[in-house]
Amino acid sequence: MKRHPWLYAVLVVLGIWWLGSALLQSPILPSPLRVFAFVFSRKGLVMGSHLLASVRRLVLGVVSGLLIGYPLGLILGTYPRPHHVLSPIIALLYPIPKTTFLPLFMLAFGLGDAPKIGLILMIIVFPIIIMTRDQVMQLDPELFTPLIALGASETQLFRELVIPATIPQLLSTTRISTATALSVLFLAEAFGTRSGIGFFIMDAMQRINYVQMFAGILLLGVLGILSFQGIDWIEKKWNRKL
Repeated sequence: MKRHPWLYAVLVVLGIWWLGSALLQSPILPSPLRVFAFVFSRKGLVMGSHLLASVRRLVLGVVSGLLIGYPLGLILGTYPRPHHVLSPIIALLYPIPKTTFLPLFMLAFGLGDAPKIGLILMIIVFPIIIMTRDQVMQLDPELFTPLIALGASETQLFRELVIPATIPQLLSTTRISTATALSVLFLAEAFGTRSGIGFFIMDAMQRINYVQMFAGILLLGVLGILSFQGIDWIEKKWNRKL
């Protein structure tokens, strides 16, 4: 169990699922064997295109959030003027539930990928900005003194001190935010689209096909686990490099 915690967790969840299905004896909760049989059947191949659509939206949203949020957080944490101008605006927008922006994005950008990517970006970018800003502001000023004494430029200070100090927390925040983004992606794909795992799940529910519905839920769960583990792997690699 200690060597293979994920295998243990999977077996426990599948065992509870199978037991619940056997006791309930209802089509609402199909057996995991039937669900896996569909996933690995020829009919299950249809989920591949939906999975690719969801992965594309998730990756583009997360990467866009990082490319915008991390540099902006570094700027706000380093320079007082941008901090005083932009931080109150961020503090005002951050608590607003990001799902409320979905109708606005759909009206502005239509029913394609843009509203889903924009919604994920909104979820990712605010925690990244705030975390990075706070991490930079909490750095001990004495850490900069030796590098400044050696004649380090501002670019070198960022490269040698600020960025290495903030990357671990950046990856941790990204991992947590990505889990939230997956939940919101399901909601975004359930409306106004014909592709994505969220659409597949809701479409199966409306057709009263609970085996396919649970297959979609299973696939969405696997995507979440892989995203979580992927970022965790990058974080371990970075810490080992340091």
